[in-house]
Amino acid sequence: MTPLHRTGDLLREAFAAIPLNAARLLFVALPFLILVWLLALPNEQTTAPGSRSATHNLKWWAALALLIQIAIYVLA
Repeated sequence: MTPLHRTGDLLREAFAAIPLNAARLLFVALPFLILVWLLALPNEQTTAPGSRSATHNLKWWAALALLIQIAIYVLA
């Protein structure tokens, strides 16, 4: 058995020791934390200069995408 095999076995055992619920929580928590950070950004950083339309604010479209991703992870 080569050192690479031993390393692979060690990593496989370490990842198998992580509970499935903890992994699921992490996959839901990360997009949620990014969503909170995104919503805290000022509008000046998420809107193109000179744009006055609310649809040009990329924050809300990114928030929608993150909410869809969170919903998929919670329902799956």
